Parts: sequence; C-alpha cells; structure tokens
Amino acid sequence: MVEQELKNLVDEFEALEDQVFDLRNDQKGVLDRVNSSGYDKKAFKKVISLRKLQAHEREQQDHAVKELMLKLGM
Repeated sequence: MVEQELKNLVDEFEALEDQVFDLRNDQKGVLDRVNSSGYDKKAFKKVISLRKLQAHEREQQDHAVKELMLKLGM
C-alpha cells in the first residue's frame, strides 16, 4: 500500500513536470510572437511582472528605483 502510494506520487509529480515543460514551451512561443510583432521581449516581460504587483507595490518599486538612480547621478 505504501509503495503504491509513493509510486502514485512520483507519477503525479513527473506528469506535472511534463506539463510545466509544455507550458514553458508555450510561453516561449508567445515571446517569439511578441518579438516577431516588433515588440521588445524584455519590456514585455517587465510589464508582465509589474502586472502581478498591486498598484501601491508598483509605486513603491518605481520610487525606490528613481531614488537609486538619482543617487547614482543617472
């Protein structure tokens, strides 16, 4: 019983790894389309990461970056 449960967990985990691999390939395909459409992939990825943040978190991050840039004379 314990061996079968462990085997099932291993099988489930491996199936999830396969799904993650497929999803990563799908993401790569989207990024290829972003690039072929003339958009900057790095900027696109940044927008995606910023969308995950709450508005106040984006503002805090933006403020911190601007503050550092000012201190560096940029």
